[in-house]
Amino acid sequence: MLPSPLLETRQLSKSFGVVQALRNVDLHIYPGDVYVLLGPNGAGKTTALGLLTRLLTPTSGTILFSGQIGELAGFIGLPPLYPHLSASDNLGISYMVRGQKINQKRIQAVLEQVGLNSAIHRQAGEFSTGMRQRLGIARALLFQPRLIILDEPTSGLDPEGIVEIRQMILSLNRELGLTWLISSHMLGEVEQIATRVSILMGGVQRIEATMDSLRDNDAVYVIETDDLSLAKATLPSSVAVVSETEQSISVRLENTMKPAELNQRLVQNRVAVSAFRRAENKLETAYFQICYGNEREKL
Repeated sequence: MLPSPLLETRQLSKSFGVVQALRNVDLHIYPGDVYVLLGPNGAGKTTALGLLTRLLTPTSGTILFSGQIGELAGFIGLPPLYPHLSASDNLGISYMVRGQKINQKRIQAVLEQVGLNSAIHRQAGEFSTGMRQRLGIARALLFQPRLIILDEPTSGLDPEGIVEIRQMILSLNRELGLTWLISSHMLGEVEQIATRVSILMGGVQRIEATMDSLRDNDAVYVIETDDLSLAKATLPSSVAVVSETEQSISVRLENTMKPAELNQRLVQNRVAVSAFRRAENKLETAYFQICYGNEREKL
């Protein structure tokens, strides 16, 4: 049985004039989740995060957070910083804004947690994009939040930077039990970090599910052939096409047909099958089917 959500939205909607950017979105983020809002550009991900961080006001709907004030932190886009100040002094500003005494020990601890301990006295204006992201996350960690919200945290990073941010998110999740809510459109990255996913498309929530359930495609098989039209025409009505490329189709088999039986049917109908194999358990197949049906090329 699942615990109560740490953060929950009910019928969350946002309009900008006549444009409805988000419609009736229901999110359920549980303690310890790495929860990812997934979708193409313009899907409504940043709007949703703007509402959750109170940068935007909902047109309708409810946001419920079970934590205390200050236990939710994060930022949209690149984190703001003072380029002429050191990493340490940038974090010190956060204490000053709250009217609190600067805690240098805590500042040093969070900079070490995000891998910036060697840059503690460097001016932030000299930081790379990845280091700026780390400094923003360090600021978010300062006051021990339960949930951190990030918008496209690996956008604009080189491959090494992407790996570093991914590993840091997973490390802080495992070591501190920190819950994350992240937006992304990078399927490969999402597959490596997410525990739960919500797919948005045109402001509409298509699905909310665990990553394990989205990858559960044991009944999906890939058929490689040069004659896709004949192959699809040969499929019985109980076999559904879930995706296709220029030289293959992926199909889901029901209990009424075994893989060997389908392969035999294709061969008997003179379909030149070059390969027939079980699909790899990847988020990509589920994502394109949920968003675009069988028309993967639309993305």
